[in-house]
Amino acid sequence: MESRDVSGRKVPDLAEVARLERRVVELEALVETSQVLNSSLRLCAVLDSFLLTAMGRFLLPRGVVALDRGGQLRVESGKGLPLELRGKELGLPCPLDGPVLLDWEADLPSACLETLRRWGFALVLPLASGRRELGLVALGPKPMDEKFDAEEIAFLETLVRMAATAVENALVVEELDATNRQLDRKLQEMNTLFELSVELNSSLDEIQIATSLCYALMGEMLTNVCAVWQWAPGGSPRLLAAFGPVEAEVSPAPPEAVEQLAQVGREPLILGEETDGAPAEFLRRAGFRVFVPLWVQDRACAAVALGPRLDRRDYGPDELHFLMTLGNHAANALENARLFRESLEKQKIEEELKIAREIQLRLLPLSFPELPGMEVYGVHKPSRWVAGDYFDVVQVSPGELALVMADVSGKGIPASLLMANVQAGLRTLLSPQTDLAQLAGRINRLIFDNTDFDKFVTLFVGVVSLPDRRMRYVNAGHNPPYLLRADGTVETLETGGLLMGMMPEISYQVGEVQLRPGDLLFLFTDGVVEAQNSREEEFGEERLVGLLSRELTSGAAEICEKVLEAVESFAAGCDQYDDITMLSLKVKHSDES
Repeated sequence: MESRDVSGRKVPDLAEVARLERRVVELEALVETSQVLNSSLRLCAVLDSFLLTAMGRFLLPRGVVALDRGGQLRVESGKGLPLELRGKELGLPCPLDGPVLLDWEADLPSACLETLRRWGFALVLPLASGRRELGLVALGPKPMDEKFDAEEIAFLETLVRMAATAVENALVVEELDATNRQLDRKLQEMNTLFELSVELNSSLDEIQIATSLCYALMGEMLTNVCAVWQWAPGGSPRLLAAFGPVEAEVSPAPPEAVEQLAQVGREPLILGEETDGAPAEFLRRAGFRVFVPLWVQDRACAAVALGPRLDRRDYGPDELHFLMTLGNHAANALENARLFRESLEKQKIEEELKIAREIQLRLLPLSFPELPGMEVYGVHKPSRWVAGDYFDVVQVSPGELALVMADVSGKGIPASLLMANVQAGLRTLLSPQTDLAQLAGRINRLIFDNTDFDKFVTLFVGVVSLPDRRMRYVNAGHNPPYLLRADGTVETLETGGLLMGMMPEISYQVGEVQLRPGDLLFLFTDGVVEAQNSREEEFGEERLVGLLSRELTSGAAEICEKVLEAVESFAAGCDQYDDITMLSLKVKHSDES
């Protein structure tokens, strides 16, 4: 009903005027808020402006905005709340049809709203843009615990709708920023991969490659702890590079710890408390947080371990994928460097073996003496570059000729070194009218004093008196030489004693034979009779004696060549596992020149 004064003029309704004035203030606040909200695309600025406007309009002590982050409501901005609640998750989103008053008497539809009521909020409004549910806004309470009336709630709904558009725009910008950061990171990772690949492939030094890898990973992953191990097939891991506080701890690391962990799989392994096993426990105690096995084809050849990140972030899927990609490049570079190093080492060893072979050949007879009424000839074929077999022909005096055949246990360089000692000792001790028993005893003592318990030597030494063709000899455990008589009978020369190097003192006996025209003396090592064919059959002494009997009328050189040819033909296609050495002495008939 209209009011009029005494003159009849209309008088304004004061309540209506107050309402209109309040509406004007609200509209002005909405316009001002709209300008403020739309002036920024930063999410935190938008939410702060919204909360300050809503709380200032109604003198509210607290307010909060929770957004849906991956299916969980999370406190994104708050006023009047403890700082520890910032970022707290409230649980699953709770769809709201409209504003909800959080009266203590009301039954609330979700645990999320119960939490907000416990925090002291009085009103919750849904935050949505179009059909997209963004989250919720919680406000209150009003001074004196007054309830929000319908007009106030309507104003807040309008304010929230305005804010929702700005929040959605800010979220889009945030997503774009995150995408751009991810693209920038991917670009940086690609640049790192390219630069490091060039650096890795330009070096064939494993330590340099490992060091470059550590620097790249520490810079990319923001950590100051890194270590790289490498191992060859069948070998133990060796630490190539280590940086950070763990350097002293990983240096004495049990090699099996790293290799065992690398065999688990190709994927990077997070070394958390739940990671089982002693290898993982060791690396975790040493300060590592992630372990990356490096594979080449079907085997693990190296590994990288990294410590915690300096920014305290966990290693995520993107970081682990980058580590695996970079690890594959590093694995190939490390493997190539290892193969190159091993090739150089092998080449160096072969060169050294070649030199050793040349030196050893100089210790063997380079030529054979021309003897009245006799021929002597020897053949030596090592199973490796250098050998443990030894033969010698020594003109002790104008009337004496020494024939020596020895076989050192083992193969390769150790056997050849022991052979050189035996050769030097014999050359030193041999003299005219040498007591062969004493000579053998002294050589035995020399070998025993200068070798390990598992090293020994078999030796045959015979001294032929050229004028009367009598031969004194000692056989120290060697294959008995064959003496084939002109009439076809075969004798073996076995007198002597035990093989040398087993005991410090061994007594040796001296044997003696008379050589007659047409006789053949054949000395050999076990590599001749133990040569095997593809059926694992040995050449054998029976086959050797038969061949010697058939070649009895041949010369010394021809006999040796025939035996060598027969052994090689018998073992054709099979590896030579032992040295082949032989020495023949042929006594001529009086009518032979």
